[in-house]
Amino acid sequence: PVCEALEDDAFEHIDVSRDMPYSADILLENVLDSSHVPFTHHKTISKRENGKPLPLVLTDKVTPCGFEGQFEKDAAVGKQGTDALKAGRATQRRTKFLAPTYMHHRIQTAGKDGNFDSGFETWTVAYATPSGPG
Repeated sequence: PVCEALEDDAFEHIDVSRDMPYSADILLENVLDSSHVPFTHHKTISKRENGKPLPLVLTDKVTPCGFEGQFEKDAAVGKQGTDALKAGRATQRRTKFLAPTYMHHRIQTAGKDGNFDSGFETWTVAYATPSGPG
């Protein structure tokens, strides 16, 4: 699957690739769970004191092909969310998983007018591509 944001000519992006020394299933389990951000990324893009449960509400049926969901409430866990909260701007977060190896988080921040269309967004996209056996 291709991340839909990459198919939009108006979307500006930075492409970063990393080889991670663990299995694709561990990668996806970690990245899908946004509540890891305050702990794993302490003093970089978050802080431990931002840790909290992040209930994901499924927006469609879970199938063998994957799932989609939206976070139940506006919960700042990383720098984008905490900066938005300080500025009085809302954020919304959505997650998509396409089995067996694709996932993304889409985090939107409202603009000064309170509208998400005038704000900005960050996508975290993971393609879990095994590079060796096991």
